[in-house]
Amino acid sequence: MSAHKKFTFLIIHGMGEQQEFSTLDLFTRNLMNVLHAHTQTPILLEHCHDPLHPVIENFVRLTYSDPTPTQLDLHEYYWAPTSERSISFKEIIQWLIHASKGAKHFYQTHQALAAKYDWDSTLTTLDQLYLKEIGGVTEGVGSLPILRQKLPHWLEPLLRLIMSNSEKLVVDYLGDVATYTTTDKRLSQYATRLEILNGAIAKVRYLLEKDCEHLILLGHSLGSVIAYDVLNGIHLAIQSDPVFKDHHHALKKLITFGSPLDKVAFFLSDQTPVTYSIKRWMINNLLSYRQLHTPPTFPGFVQTTPFLEPILEQLPWENYWDPKDPISGPLDYYTHVENIQVDNGLSWGYAHSGYWTNNHFYNQAIIPLLDSPK
Repeated sequence: MSAHKKFTFLIIHGMGEQQEFSTLDLFTRNLMNVLHAHTQTPILLEHCHDPLHPVIENFVRLTYSDPTPTQLDLHEYYWAPTSERSISFKEIIQWLIHASKGAKHFYQTHQALAAKYDWDSTLTTLDQLYLKEIGGVTEGVGSLPILRQKLPHWLEPLLRLIMSNSEKLVVDYLGDVATYTTTDKRLSQYATRLEILNGAIAKVRYLLEKDCEHLILLGHSLGSVIAYDVLNGIHLAIQSDPVFKDHHHALKKLITFGSPLDKVAFFLSDQTPVTYSIKRWMINNLLSYRQLHTPPTFPGFVQTTPFLEPILEQLPWENYWDPKDPISGPLDYYTHVENIQVDNGLSWGYAHSGYWTNNHFYNQAIIPLLDSPK
């Protein structure tokens, strides 16, 4: 059957012990159930295998008619092996110390936004697991001189208790975040971050080059940060890269869920002093796609020129968050984002993984796209 409508979805998984095709499996199974309930029509499921093109070697295709023949190509970007165990437990603690300092800086310099961003006052103190609380503990631990040498065995159980997980899980989960959010080019984790990001950009580039009609990016958890960075990279390259220049119109929507993007921007962004106006200006140009930031102040005799044409500024962006998901939240630090609160039906913390099985999420984020005219 020749499809009249074609959609391509690229799903980017989050942090932790991820297995290849697991994210694709979760998304596809639940999408098929919701899609069948919506259309009441048979769905053809295909495993597409293209060994000559390793960038998209394996993906899933769904085909149905409602009544228009529609084809969905579902791809995943599997980046977990790149980051696995690329950071030590000690380095994670140092990263948490850096994050806590970033939190202090944020609360000192963005008081109005900080007050807005705090959890709802109806939540209990225990519910407010937030970097400003975590940071206070880890910064105290990190001030011990022994940490600069080697983590003692007696300290590890305490840190495990603080983080409610074993060292292995801390490394697997927080390690992914610490590795990918490293922006210091002097650190070894930066090369890992670059490899993950460049791999994602290459996959999007290849999909666009294949003349897909509609490309939708979905990022869960840390995957939402990667998806955002992909768009930032395309934004920077769109004038010089012929593929992005000619095919960026196929980018139809960014869907983030369980996203920590605001926290990354608040606590882990560059903390360049205001006096370094040229440096701040250049960093804002390179890393601030659709971010709300205060431009640096220059003398009256200095005029600046626009760095880039804002071609992707109006790309639809939906952000789904659950109040019981401590990683997620409304993205207030970015422009043109539709923040959509959902209830994943799970308890505090566990709600972070509940989007995959939440039928309302698919009905709100995916089905309207498929029902839209060609």
